[in-house]
Amino acid sequence: MFFHGLPLKSGLNCWGNILVAAQTKWDEIVEWWNGTALVTWWEESVVPWFSLEKWLEVLNNVKESFNTKWTETSTQWVANLTKWWTVNVAPWFTKKKWDDMLAKVPTAFKDAF
Repeated sequence: MFFHGLPLKSGLNCWGNILVAAQTKWDEIVEWWNGTALVTWWEESVVPWFSLEKWLEVLNNVKESFNTKWTETSTQWVANLTKWWTVNVAPWFTKKKWDDMLAKVPTAFKDAF
């Protein structure tokens, strides 16, 4: 019997040699990988990003930051609106303001006509 032009026993032996060579090369790669600084970098800098705990921590920080900034912003809005209302709007709705303005109406009519 033949396998790709080789006797079957020879062909099977060839595939077995390829498998052994691939396994040997893979073992060498694993050994090299474990002996490099890449392992430390991978374990300390990359792997944590694939854990639930890391994402819960990150998302909690995002939530807390949004909450802090929203509180600061809304507090500032209230302060600014209160000041704007007190300084620019409320004075127009006092009795004194309208009494002063209406007191000038007769003089304005006299001067105009």
